[in-house]
Amino acid sequence: MLVFGGVVMLGTILTLALYDFRWQSFHQSGLFTKILTWGPIFAAFVAVLYLSPPLQLLVLAVVLVLSVGEVISASHERKTLTAVSWYILAFTIALAHFGLIGTTHTSGLIALLITIGFGSALSDVGAFFCGRYWGFHKFPRIINEQKSWEGFCGQVLGALVGVLTINALVCPVPTIWLFVPIGVGSGLGDVLNSVAKRKVDIDRWSHLIPGHGGLTDRLSSLAGSAFLTFYFLALKH
Repeated sequence: MLVFGGVVMLGTILTLALYDFRWQSFHQSGLFTKILTWGPIFAAFVAVLYLSPPLQLLVLAVVLVLSVGEVISASHERKTLTAVSWYILAFTIALAHFGLIGTTHTSGLIALLITIGFGSALSDVGAFFCGRYWGFHKFPRIINEQKSWEGFCGQVLGALVGVLTINALVCPVPTIWLFVPIGVGSGLGDVLNSVAKRKVDIDRWSHLIPGHGGLTDRLSSLAGSAFLTFYFLALKH
């Protein structure tokens, strides 16, 4: 948690730079709320990893139900549920792989899951800053014209920083190359989430997590990372 706290502080300083270090403007922004809630989110994530396997599966099932409920609720009001049914299926399958990783990697499982979670979080940070500072090549409107290819590359770079940080300061990781499935999976999860939101014509699925666009928004990158990491480890072994 100390490592994560240090990353949050660094992220706060870098975000303040976007506001020319004007604290009042930053404090009133949605980014301030987003950064403020990162600590409790990651603390809850780590706490769940230390529960017994049956309780972990129960938490994962509850999270999946809440996430799918967000998408259904947001889509039903606009009669577009059919248009995003593919995303509900893809998100459910991808996030379920987070619970399956233990079947292919039993040794040091908690450390591995923390690496995936931390790498996924850092990939989002990398996407944000690379997109803000160097995001000149935008995605098509159907995905999200505010996102860029530079931001996608930033997700892979952020995952690399996350994996290296865990390996150097917390515990050894199975392989540094974990950053590839974590970063690419995070990017793909984020892209599919953006496409689904464009289909429904909304900016966020819900207000369940302040500043994060809902539980589904927050978990889309993690779902993609878990999915690709599962198959990466299966092939590696």
